[in-house]
Amino acid sequence: MKRSLWAVDLDDTLVTSSSDYGQASCDATKIIMMALEHRAPRWIDIANFLEGINQSRLEEKRLMRDDFPSVLVESYRGLCNQVGINSDPTVEKQLFEIGYSALSEETYQKRQMIPGAEETLYFIRRPDNPLFCVTLGDSRVQWMKWRGYRLGRFFPTSREFLIVPKDKLETLIRLRLRYKDLPAFMVGDSIKSDLIPAHQAGFTSIYVPPPAIWDASEKTIELPPGTIKLSKISEIKERFDDLIRAD
Repeated sequence: MKRSLWAVDLDDTLVTSSSDYGQASCDATKIIMMALEHRAPRWIDIANFLEGINQSRLEEKRLMRDDFPSVLVESYRGLCNQVGINSDPTVEKQLFEIGYSALSEETYQKRQMIPGAEETLYFIRRPDNPLFCVTLGDSRVQWMKWRGYRLGRFFPTSREFLIVPKDKLETLIRLRLRYKDLPAFMVGDSIKSDLIPAHQAGFTSIYVPPPAIWDASEKTIELPPGTIKLSKISEIKERFDDLIRAD
């Protein structure tokens, strides 16, 4: 079988991070409602307020470990300001703890990878294909996921598990130059952070849309030319020979 180079995204491609953030956001909304009591707006307004601040952080590409807990506290403070009361340090501490619960190695150990992800990764590696994970984010959080989900089965070291703070393009270009004679594929759920830089680096982009699109700007971005769109990651295994021949 012809060898090929594979790079895959992590969050919401191999593992589900959005549900962890969603659960923490729900818990935080409840805490804020209880803290504001009769002054509290509707729960949906609290949730939208929180999401607005979170989106502004995403647009700034602030992906460090403290960002999400800070979003919860900042939301609470903003709502307190709107209703004319001082924030309670005890509530702020609760919100920080809730935020960190979404970024916990213990949480990741209890989670399963996205259905089909493990089998697909095992299959891709079988013919000795170079396989890399290229992921954005805080290295402390991403290594917690690496340990919690036991990703060393597929990406044994930091040479295969590549964490970048802001943009994947430079890393993907280096991989493409290193394996310039092989067909190259990048699998991801984000048009902006996965597929566009992959296309620019000379990879064939494979788009596996997430169950929910959290970054609103993603809905207005066109897929790069030549992108292959799949409904689930397991389709890579089913269509593997056709993908290699088509590249």
